[in-house]
Amino acid sequence: MYWGDNMKKALSLLTAILLLVAVVPSFVNLASAAPSYPEVWVDDDAPVDWYDANHVDNIATAVSIVSPGGVIHVLPGTYEPQFYIWITKPLTILGEGMPVVKTAINILNTQDVVISGLNMTHSSIPDFFVVRNTTNVTIENSILGPLGSGVGVYVYDSRDVTFRNDTFQELNRQAIVIDGTVDSILVENSRFIKTAQGVSYTAAIHFPGTARVTNAVIRGNVFTDNYQYDILASYNSRVSLVVENNTFTREVQNMSAVKSYTREKVVVKGNFVSNYQSGIYVDHSDGTVIEDNVVTNCTFGIFVYELENGTVRNNKVSRSARGIHLRDLVSSIAEGNELSGNSIGINLHSTTNTTVIHNIFINNTQGINAQWSQNVGIHYNIIMSGIQSGITLYKTTGVNITHNYIGGYSSGVFVWDSSGIEVHYNSIVGNGIGVRTFFYYISPAWVNATLNWWGAEDGPSAISNVVYHGQTPIGSGDPVGDYVYFDPWIGKTPEATYSDLQVSKTVVSPGDTITVSATVENTNEIPIGYTAELKVNGNVNETEKGALLPGESAIVTFDLTLNAPGTYSVTIDGLPPVDVHVVGAAQGSPLAVYNTYYRMAIIWTNLFFSESDDFNELYEEASNAGVDNETLASAMQAYNEAVDMLLHAWNEESLEHLRLTLWTMRGVIPRIYEVRDAYVKVKEAVAILESAME
Repeated sequence: MYWGDNMKKALSLLTAILLLVAVVPSFVNLASAAPSYPEVWVDDDAPVDWYDANHVDNIATAVSIVSPGGVIHVLPGTYEPQFYIWITKPLTILGEGMPVVKTAINILNTQDVVISGLNMTHSSIPDFFVVRNTTNVTIENSILGPLGSGVGVYVYDSRDVTFRNDTFQELNRQAIVIDGTVDSILVENSRFIKTAQGVSYTAAIHFPGTARVTNAVIRGNVFTDNYQYDILASYNSRVSLVVENNTFTREVQNMSAVKSYTREKVVVKGNFVSNYQSGIYVDHSDGTVIEDNVVTNCTFGIFVYELENGTVRNNKVSRSARGIHLRDLVSSIAEGNELSGNSIGINLHSTTNTTVIHNIFINNTQGINAQWSQNVGIHYNIIMSGIQSGITLYKTTGVNITHNYIGGYSSGVFVWDSSGIEVHYNSIVGNGIGVRTFFYYISPAWVNATLNWWGAEDGPSAISNVVYHGQTPIGSGDPVGDYVYFDPWIGKTPEATYSDLQVSKTVVSPGDTITVSATVENTNEIPIGYTAELKVNGNVNETEKGALLPGESAIVTFDLTLNAPGTYSVTIDGLPPVDVHVVGAAQGSPLAVYNTYYRMAIIWTNLFFSESDDFNELYEEASNAGVDNETLASAMQAYNEAVDMLLHAWNEESLEHLRLTLWTMRGVIPRIYEVRDAYVKVKEAVAILESAME
């Protein structure tokens, strides 16, 4: 009986399956026979007579009837939740007027899909978009969020996926999750605001540990106040990642703007990062390049950990506890960076074969701090105006320090329980102690610090109350500690060379500001410090300090305001001075209009004198060269007419007298139009001679 009942049930089930198999083809045929349209319009609340075969009231219906490759126009409105919208064919959805869509859209097993101009929002759907097994999908010009739960977009096993000009806001979980095998994903010119708020250890853009992604580019986006991380590539992920030209900011400091544990090369370039625990953090990614970023107000500005052949270059890092922190690196380089206002500019921790070169350190508590490292090269850096030490070496071996400028610290170089230290061809000046040594855990190891400039031609000085085991320094330069070889030293003062004095204006009104600049160059074989002096009438008005590496030059610039009428001699560091004429009364006085008029006449007259001098030289050359008399007479006639015009304009009788008294002719009202005509005429005379001499 029991077996019989089971047999009956089995037969009934078999019958049902056979009936289903017979019926399904009918449904398939009906679906394939349904009409489709190249364009479909959607409106949730249009008049009844608006609706027809390709004018519908919901997006799901539109997707079902649009032709492959067709376009769906979603008109303004609010489209209430449907369980899911399934897209399995090529199509384009264009929102007009940012329609509000409160449903999820799945894009599966298809290609060539564009979603544009939708405002996606909901309190509890799983995800706004799922993109899986697709090629060439673009989501652009859309708003995603708020969303109470779920992910903004989940991308899995796809290629050529683009997010452009989107806004992701107030999401409880990630904005974008990229997982599985993905080839070529681009996120650009979008905004991420307060995403991933309800999930720990996640990010606005997240590559989980199972992600295998090639050519991921995140470019030109703005990240604001996202929870914990903005971009996260988790442990064991394999992501070829480029992060460039983005802006990352937080109101309250938390985690990282970029945190990558991927085992592929990472490039982080041209970003602005502010207020994070670790602004940029890259771990285990050999060949990583971090360059041209601006990072500020972080605990660790740039943190690079446990990788080989890393490059950190041309970044500007400021106001952070550790500007650039390099830990457990091998054969890596930090070059061309600017570090300012950090507790430590560059920190090397347990590195091997690392080079720090051509960086600028200003106002850091410590410039460079190397701990438990070996084979470190520190070359051609400017390390100045700090507090504790320019370079600190702690339990570090094999350090070569050359061609650096180190000044303005309590200790220029502090060697603490370190050995194999070579210090040569540096300028070590203006420090409390030039080279300081301290040995506690190891026996004293001599520091070879020969051939340095110590700030005085007689060499370094001694530290009081120190008993030296070797030669005692007796000079007047920066002091050196015990166990330091300092002799021979560089005994000739390295000077800066100044040239090309430039003054923006030479005739001004009282209260005007002019710019005075000059080029300063280091032609020495070692770095130098310089103090450029702006002098007015022989008195120092302002100074600018700096430092230059060998062969470098810079332009020093001063803004100078002159208030009282008169002539001022202006120069920088002994260059031939330039006279600046302050003419007339202060701005706003009754004489201001006259002074402007008078100043213009003086300018044109000085231009005339310059051309007049050229004419006289050319006329003599042309006469000696055998230029015909007719040409010479024509040129002289034009010149004499110009002189007559100028003298008449100033009511003067002698050109030389006018030249001598021009700056003292107060009360004269020149005919400015005649002054200008005279200048034009004298240029004509010069042109006649120049043409004849060609």
